[in-house]
Amino acid sequence: MKKHAIIFASLALSCLVLSAPLAAGAVSPGQTETSSLYIITVQPELPVTERSELELTALEMTQTWQNPNPRRQLALKSVSRAGCSVYQWSSSAPAVASVDASGLVTALAPGKAVIHAYTTQGETLTCTVTVTSEIGKVTLDADVLLLHSVGSQQDLIPTVAVQEPSAVALQWTSSDPSVAVVDASGTVTAVADGKAIVTVRTPEGRSADCTVYVGQAAADYEKRDKQLTRAALGGMGVLGALFLLLGIAL
Repeated sequence: MKKHAIIFASLALSCLVLSAPLAAGAVSPGQTETSSLYIITVQPELPVTERSELELTALEMTQTWQNPNPRRQLALKSVSRAGCSVYQWSSSAPAVASVDASGLVTALAPGKAVIHAYTTQGETLTCTVTVTSEIGKVTLDADVLLLHSVGSQQDLIPTVAVQEPSAVALQWTSSDPSVAVVDASGTVTAVADGKAIVTVRTPEGRSADCTVYVGQAAADYEKRDKQLTRAALGGMGVLGALFLLLGIAL
C-alpha cells in the first residue's frame, strides 16, 4: 500500500513535523514499515531596530602651528542597536586624515577625506572630514584705511601664524601706487585722491588685503558709513542698509 505525507503542526512549540513514506508501492511480507520525521524549527522574527549611526557625520579640523595635527575620536552613538560595534575603520584619503583601529582621526594636510566605519551588523557608516590649515596664515590689523590728506601715513601691522613671525619675509604691494604706496615695513603713504588695495604676502603665497581710501574717497567713505549707521538705527530696514553697504563696496 502507499503512504501519504502527513503534516503535524504545533503552534505552541513553533515547529513543523512532516511524516514521509519510506518507499512507494506495496509492502512485502516480513518487511517492517518505517517512517522518517523531519523537524523544522521556526525562529521568531527579530524586532526592527534603528540603523546604527556615528556620533559625527561631518567633522571640521583646523591645523595650527601650536597643534599641527589635531585629533578627534569617532564612535557609534549610544543609541545604536545592542551588540553592534565597529570592527574596522578606513580613510579615503589617508594623507589628509588618517584613522586608527579605535576610530581616532588625525588631521595631516588640508583637504577632504571620508572615514568609513564597518559594523558587525553589516553596515558601512561614514563621516566626512574637512581639514584646513591656519599655519602660515597672515592677517592685518585693519581691513580699511582712511588717509584724508596727501602725504599722510599709517602703519599696517601684520600677524603671521607661525612660531617666529618676525622671521617671515613679507612682501608688500599696492594695486595703485599713484593713489597709495607701501614700504617694506607696511607703512602706507597717501599719494593722491582715490582707492587702492594694499596686499601683504608670505613666501608660501598666503596673503591679506587692506583697502585704502585717500582724500575725497576717504571723505565719501565716511559719509556713506554714517548714512548706513543712521539707516540701521532709524529703521530704514535691511534692504536700504544693504543698498548703502553695496554702495560702499563699489
